[in-house]
Amino acid sequence: MGAKGTNLGNILDNPQEGSNPGGEKMQKIFFTDLAEKGFSTVRIPVHWDTHTQGQPPYKIDADWLDRIEEVVGWCLDANLVCCVNFQHDDWIGEHLLDPSFKRGLLPRFQAIWEQIATRFEGRAVVPWPGKGVLIYEAYNEPHPLSGGNCSVANSVADANMDKIHSTALSTIRSHDERRIVVLGGRCWAGGDWLERLTVPHDPFLMAKFHNYDPSQFTWAQGQGYFPQGQDEANLDALFGRVASWSRKHHIPIWLNEYGVVVKQHNQNVESVRRWYQSFYDVAHVKHGFAMSLWEDGCSYCVYGRSTGCKKNGCDALWAVDAHGFDSLVLQVILQ
Repeated sequence: MGAKGTNLGNILDNPQEGSNPGGEKMQKIFFTDLAEKGFSTVRIPVHWDTHTQGQPPYKIDADWLDRIEEVVGWCLDANLVCCVNFQHDDWIGEHLLDPSFKRGLLPRFQAIWEQIATRFEGRAVVPWPGKGVLIYEAYNEPHPLSGGNCSVANSVADANMDKIHSTALSTIRSHDERRIVVLGGRCWAGGDWLERLTVPHDPFLMAKFHNYDPSQFTWAQGQGYFPQGQDEANLDALFGRVASWSRKHHIPIWLNEYGVVVKQHNQNVESVRRWYQSFYDVAHVKHGFAMSLWEDGCSYCVYGRSTGCKKNGCDALWAVDAHGFDSLVLQVILQ
């Protein structure tokens, strides 16, 4: 998959498509723009809760499933690796410590994956002679806030995280034995949480993690400069631990969310350039991780899309090309 990946977030992962600040909806041109620029992978975050019945048989709205199929088709037609996931479905991801997790939540989760896997059965599975490849990510960022601290080791939360993966994987495998399925650790998909997973025996797995370190530089309003103190050493150490886990389990790694807020792009250009270069050098060059930027058309806006970040009610980028791409970021990840 390489390092030339991105997300198209803040569209289909909202409760309703078009409910983001600019009322933006997914468009075919996004995928053709990305492919023409040189990107190879697009992660499409999808929210399912508000489009799915709350009681058995947990049917997904037909219009929503049709819409996801249309968008996936655009991605595949652009000859891209396309990833569909569960995003902002906190009804399950925030309840890893809930006593009724297995009885009350997993059946709905399984039913949704059953419908997704049925809809795309046999389509764009590796190796695929047609255009593009479709992969699945079991769940985005589990973070149990119900009954305990996300960052505390907890065997119940670990066991329920394993149930999320085993449920999604067994459901998908009943339709596609060779579909790539992406797993990840809990606590916001932090890299060190991969160690607590029970790893299934399956030759078509990938593992993902997210990283926005140091958070005071990359998040919210963005403060300070990069690097400071041990920033780069800490990054190298964490990525080294993830790489060791990968070698131990023979599972490739995908860093499928990372990025710096637009404010820093506009005020600390050289620090931002250094941050992206550090991530590229350590994650991809040193360890061979696949990589996908977090791109939400707003706070993390590396591709202005057709409406542009400013129209979405967010900060404009300091320097963009004719298609609204952040020139600084492209110089690093498309090298």
